[in-house]
Amino acid sequence: MAHVETVRLASPPSPAVRPIFAQAFTPGGPSAPVRGNPVNNTDPSGNAILAEQSVVLSGRLALAAIGFNVSNSFLQRAGAPEGLTIRIEGLSKVLMGASLVAASVATAAINPTTGILLFAWGVDQMIAGWKQFATGVRQRTLLAQGLESLGVPYPDLIADLLPALAALPRLLSLATNATLRVRSLLFRSTTPAAPVQWGPVTGAGPLGEEIAATFRGGTYTEIVTTESITLYRVHGGTAGEIGPYWTRTPPAGPLQARMDSALLPEWGNTATNISTIRVPAGTTIFEGVAAPQGNLLGGGSQVFLPKVDPSWMIR
Repeated sequence: MAHVETVRLASPPSPAVRPIFAQAFTPGGPSAPVRGNPVNNTDPSGNAILAEQSVVLSGRLALAAIGFNVSNSFLQRAGAPEGLTIRIEGLSKVLMGASLVAASVATAAINPTTGILLFAWGVDQMIAGWKQFATGVRQRTLLAQGLESLGVPYPDLIADLLPALAALPRLLSLATNATLRVRSLLFRSTTPAAPVQWGPVTGAGPLGEEIAATFRGGTYTEIVTTESITLYRVHGGTAGEIGPYWTRTPPAGPLQARMDSALLPEWGNTATNISTIRVPAGTTIFEGVAAPQGNLLGGGSQVFLPKVDPSWMIR
């Protein structure tokens, strides 16, 4: 959680020395001001933003591949030339392979072996698909050939289905959150909105990538309160008494507050004062765990409020 208006960055490394790809995977990466609050653009593993972007891209590519397959089935039934349908099938393989390559970037940070396998699997799909698209002749992936050598029945079918099955959890997760949001919009006048979780799998959500990165792992929950809640905010020095970052936990003192909310000393928040607000029922809040900043691990309760009504203050 952060509460200051300006941040002075401490000698960020030159891009010539540390390429952007390396920065994205390095814990404790560069901080930058966002809406007057310092943001560390990495999660505990150093890849919240990159993971989020790669998973969202993976889902979109998988959707495009499925769309091509559906369109191709209609073309086949309509009697389209076989060469055309074979090329479209190849293009679908390219897209599905690219989806797996994108997913491998996020997966590698959690399980390097699985990430490498997904990457190799995706490249295999892309190469076979591109050859098929370019020549109009069906091409077999190395995976299909390997399955055949092992005596696995229907090797080509299994090799083609596995990428779709790998993409299914991501698509279901995205669809579930979309359904919950639509339902909450349709029935919010009579029914409390269901909580919606945003993160690397489901996307940055309404807060966007930079603010989402202030939550551990880039994960937070969007909630419409069903009753009034009390929130706290430490401030002092250059930090004001009202801002977007709050916590459910009553601060136990400046030191503990700075540790729980990962408030770096150079940000100027002395955490010597406490603001308290009473948030009314029906308010949308965004809640999660404070992400680490520099050498501070964070881990405390963090609630983001895009707009705070001064009348909520408890004096």
